[in-house]
Amino acid sequence: MKGLIVAYGENDSRGRDRLSEIRGLMKFGGKEVVVRTLEKMKEIGIEDTLIVTNESSNESYQRLFVNSPFSPRIENYPGSNPDMTYVYTWGLSILGFQEPILAIADDHLFDFSLESLVKRFGELDKSILAVRRLENIGNGVDLNFGKCVVDENGKILEGSYSFFRSEKEIDSDLICMDLWLVHQEMISDLLNLIGKKAQPEEIISYYLRNIYSFEINEGFWADIGKPELRKQAEIYFNN
Repeated sequence: MKGLIVAYGENDSRGRDRLSEIRGLMKFGGKEVVVRTLEKMKEIGIEDTLIVTNESSNESYQRLFVNSPFSPRIENYPGSNPDMTYVYTWGLSILGFQEPILAIADDHLFDFSLESLVKRFGELDKSILAVRRLENIGNGVDLNFGKCVVDENGKILEGSYSFFRSEKEIDSDLICMDLWLVHQEMISDLLNLIGKKAQPEEIISYYLRNIYSFEINEGFWADIGKPELRKQAEIYFNN
């Protein structure tokens, strides 16, 4: 299994609720978010990790790992279209399709183990998106989170996610956590779509037809790009 951390975005694709700093390099409890993520990846055996950056953040990420026990690959996304659909898919293509890939945004901070996610992936043998009940996030207030609707088996039926650019809001309390475990067969199919110059909508449609949810409600999780959740993360990790 390999790891992908997407540190490309400077703004939310919905254009709201964001901070201007390099979010993956923010410290909570004296440790950068990206380092905490790499530690969690290492716990489940991931050693080969790619961090996808933009030109304004690449040098800062490079400096962080000069004298670090971690040595992730750090690459700038080279495309002219900054649509996050392409950024994620480009990162997957760099890592290849021989193994599953755990993908996460750099501004998502958590302290729970990923072992249960990996176990569920093994049971389903399908790609998985981690989800969380709204009541278990911060103070339970909806802060323009992406959401999804799932069937009785956990298969995602409908999504309203900044990545998915849905035209409508979804009536659900299941929040998309931007934590994906992508099956190698899906990666191969995505590369074929990119080779055919598929539009983001086509790629998104493929994602939605082939992803299952996995609910994680224990521990702490926050999208620290949202100021309200950043404050709660500071309190949680600094106490």
